[in-house]
Amino acid sequence: MTIKKLLHQIFLKRKGGKTSAKIVDLLLIRPYNGSQIARIIEMDYNTIEYHLEILCKSKLVMCESDSYGSLYYPTDLLLKNHEEYEKIKDRLKHTLPLEETLKQARQIENLHLIIKNNGHDFNLTEEQKKLAE
Repeated sequence: MTIKKLLHQIFLKRKGGKTSAKIVDLLLIRPYNGSQIARIIEMDYNTIEYHLEILCKSKLVMCESDSYGSLYYPTDLLLKNHEEYEKIKDRLKHTLPLEETLKQARQIENLHLIIKNNGHDFNLTEEQKKLAE
């Protein structure tokens, strides 16, 4: 697989591509461990570990050891193809508005169903509003 295809697959074809890109962006600045990344990105540690595992398996990121608190670094492969990564990341910016639009459409559809099931009463409880999200 070419590096272009690999980057495309990791960052554009996966639902979590945006999160993986955030992690890579941090690691391009300096090494971090999983806990530090989770705190900075404000995401669950297990989620970050999942993305780091994918990035390591794809040889874009490496870890200094398997112990807790070990630092992650970008690999030479990623550093040599930084320009291609930036192009892919730019394409990611264009796909995100579409995902956000689809999310909003799902919320509207959910609201419609709740109102319909509520006897067409638009006065929804806070719980019903949260369900629509």
